[in-house]
Amino acid sequence: MSLAQVLTNLPDQSKRSFLERLLPSVGTLDDTDFVIVSRAASEVSVDLGVKYLLSKEKVEEAIALLEKAGEPVNAAELCKKHGLRDRAVENYECTHTRDNVKKAAEMYLGVEYELEPGAKVDKISALENAGKHNDAAELCKEAGMVVRAIQNLKFAGNNQDANELEKNSNPLKAAEVWERNNYKTEAENVLFRNGLFKELAAFNERAGYFVSAASNYTVIEDFSSALRCYKQAKFSWGVEKILRQLGKEDQLVEYWHEVGDFSSLALHYNEKDPAQAAAYYEELQDYQTAAQCLVKAQKLLEAMQLLVRNNYHEEALGIWDTTNPESQDDIKLKQLLMTQCYKELAPRYETSDPERALEYYSKLERPEKVKKVATYLMEQSGATGDFERASEYAALAGDSKATTFEAAKELLKQYLK
Repeated sequence: MSLAQVLTNLPDQSKRSFLERLLPSVGTLDDTDFVIVSRAASEVSVDLGVKYLLSKEKVEEAIALLEKAGEPVNAAELCKKHGLRDRAVENYECTHTRDNVKKAAEMYLGVEYELEPGAKVDKISALENAGKHNDAAELCKEAGMVVRAIQNLKFAGNNQDANELEKNSNPLKAAEVWERNNYKTEAENVLFRNGLFKELAAFNERAGYFVSAASNYTVIEDFSSALRCYKQAKFSWGVEKILRQLGKEDQLVEYWHEVGDFSSLALHYNEKDPAQAAAYYEELQDYQTAAQCLVKAQKLLEAMQLLVRNNYHEEALGIWDTTNPESQDDIKLKQLLMTQCYKELAPRYETSDPERALEYYSKLERPEKVKKVATYLMEQSGATGDFERASEYAALAGDSKATTFEAAKELLKQYLK
């Protein structure tokens, strides 16, 4: 009976026993018989099938068998054993578990390392300063700091191990493994611990950590990329810091325009171009400061217009004495603005400051209002015995008591000598 017939007719348990006992003699089988028994072994169990394939050094087929059977970790371990790094990484990664993703990253890093080395990192510098570079290298490996580990091995004169680690380590690929599997902190740590700041910056930018990316780009003096990231993050402080550092005043002003930062624009132009600053203060609804800027720019009528337009009539009047328009149009405009101020302010002051109200009504040529306020002031002055003022107010009001108050004033002078 042929080997194939025996394997076909044996019960399952007997078939397993037969194949296990045959395994040490597999070298005596020809190619045809080997195909028969290896296939049968694979049907009995994946583990036994792998053993048969490996006995003939059919590593690729053994790995494929494990992968097909849904055993990626075992496939990865076999890949690792035989130096198939990329395929090992693929198998570890396909599980998506943190522990296996770590093993995948370690395949590229060239060392097994601790994700949180803690105090060990603090000891490295002390060991380096003491000249204990081999010990420092070991701690670096435990922290995943392979670049620094290689440097320490070289300082220790251990070039063989340094070259071997350098050949087998690729921190960038290790970080990419973490990133592909959405372990962003772990990816960032690998890049940072190995001083790959350019790659760290690009990683942070891809991850949407724009402020961190900008900071990384600044470290490597890639200021254009740093600006791009700060702008993406809408982090004005960072943008302004870099532009000031580079002396890019025009770009800084342009940026303020882009983001509508009228406050910064106003401060920027305050001394250089106060009229321009006034426009930005107006945007900020700081009308009084805007008017002050216009006054500084010798645009007095514009300052008055701005104040009147925004109901700062008292402040507009304050510019009156400093304004000396020359053209007839400007003279008319000034008079119009003053009239608007008087109309607005006179009613407000009737109670709080009637003398000022009287002044404004007089300038407005409003006799009925002048009479009303003057009469009130006349009565107030008369009641307090200020007959001189009472007489003046009576005259303004057109009241006949003006004569009486004047006579009272004179009599008091006469009798109180």
